[in-house]
Formats: sequence, structure tokens, C-alpha cells
Amino acid sequence: MSYGNENVKLVSITALIKKQVVGRLRRGRSGTVLAIAVLSLALLQGCKRNPASSAGQPQIREVSVGGRRYAAVDILLSQSKLDLYWKKTDGSRIGTFGNLNDVVSASGKRLLFAANAGIFDPNFTPLGLFVEDRQTLAPLNLNSGSGNFFLKPNGIFLIDADGAAIIESSVYSKRTTLPRLATQSGPLLVINGQINPQLSADSDSRKIRSGVGVNSADHIVFALSRDRVTFFEFASLFRDELHCQNALYLDGEISGFYPDPAGTSDHHGKFAGMFAVTEPK
Repeated sequence: MSYGNENVKLVSITALIKKQVVGRLRRGRSGTVLAIAVLSLALLQGCKRNPASSAGQPQIREVSVGGRRYAAVDILLSQSKLDLYWKKTDGSRIGTFGNLNDVVSASGKRLLFAANAGIFDPNFTPLGLFVEDRQTLAPLNLNSGSGNFFLKPNGIFLIDADGAAIIESSVYSKRTTLPRLATQSGPLLVINGQINPQLSADSDSRKIRSGVGVNSADHIVFALSRDRVTFFEFASLFRDELHCQNALYLDGEISGFYPDPAGTSDHHGKFAGMFAVTEPK
């Protein structure tokens, strides 16, 4: 479902309501007009409601673009608490969505949604910056190297007092305040409304991919490809369908969402950092 389609439905409903109200007024049925007006407000509010606000729990919506299938989850930070997790209190790695659920439950909270964070090394240490609850657990990485992480420009997804943002990694070192959470990965998919010029539309390298985009300071979108896609196709999803001005690639084949009825939530089941949306029990 695209927001463009929702706007079309909103216009259609508005036109229908207007037609009904005008007809009733011409026939002098003021009581019925009042009822229709009240119903109108309810319908319009329902149409405008973001998928993230449904029953207070993030909802996975299935999206198809160019014959490729994706899952997307909208998070409104004004309605949902998003955190990053990597290790247990004893220093051991949490590692899986199942373990994450146990950790969250033991702290008196309920796990509503989870997704893998940025790329990590063979020792399950984040390859770049990782900030959890305002503590820097892995440093900023501005090195050059091989692999997706080092496709420049790479970037950082963060949440601070101003809300959510995605910035180029080189910009982070100029910050004077520590964000509440941050994860570094690469490459950047969308930069200020433009697809990263390093991503070729002619590429034939297709993989399962996950990423995160920022629609506004309050509204972020996680996406996971159901089919194997190129970086350019994945970036196009964020820019054209999910309407994100900035988006960051998170990881590849091991990526997953939790819970995910249409997928396998734990996949290979071994992560470093993980995003989690929780609520008190």
C-alpha cells in the first residue's frame, strides 16, 4: 500500500461525502446532514491514520514495486519507544530475536517489533558506530575497505532530542552532543531526496536487503525485501514509494523482522545490534 493510493482513497471519500451532504441540504434534512458530518470526520481521520498507529503496535505492510516484493513497517516516535540492543547485562551477546524477547520481558516490557541493526564483523561487533542508551559501545568508523559497509558515502541512523535523522558518517564527528541511539552502516541509499549516485541502475547484483528511512523527525520506516533486489531498486523503494528523504542500508541476507508471519523471524538467527519497539507489560 502506498501513501499515494491512500490519498486517492481520501479524495474519493471526501467527494462522496460532499455529494451526500449537498443532496440532503437540498431536501431540507438537517438532522441527517449532522449525522453525515459526524461520520465524515470519523472516516477522514481513519483515512489519515498512519499504519504505525494501528492498535498501538507497528504493522507490517506488504509493498510491491516493479514486480519486487517488500515488507515495510512505519514507526512514529511520538507513539512508540524505539531502542537499540546488543548485549545482556552480563556482557554476552543477545544475538537472536528470541533472546531479545526474553531480555525485554525480563525487564518488565513487551516486545512489539524488532529488526536487525547495521553491519557487524565476524566477531559480532558492530563494524561502525553503535550508541545504545547514550553510551558509545562501538566507535565511529571512517576507514576505507571492501564490502557494502565501505561503499561511500555510508551513514548513521540516529535518534536525538530533535528526533530521527540519517547523516553521512563524516558529519557525525562534528557533533557536540551524544544521540540517544545510533547505528552506522552503508551505503547510504537516499541522500536528501536523491539516490546515492554510487548505486547503478544497471547493476545485476540482487540480494535480500534491509534498511531504514526517515520520512520526518517523528516518522521512520523499516523495509525488508522479500525478493532479491539491487541497491538501486531498494533505494528507489525508499524514495518513490516510502517517501523518505534519507535512507540507509542496514544488512543483507541475514536480515529479518520480528514478528513476521510472512517470513522467518530469526533467519540464521545471529545478529549483533537489534532495533526494538517495546511497551510496558
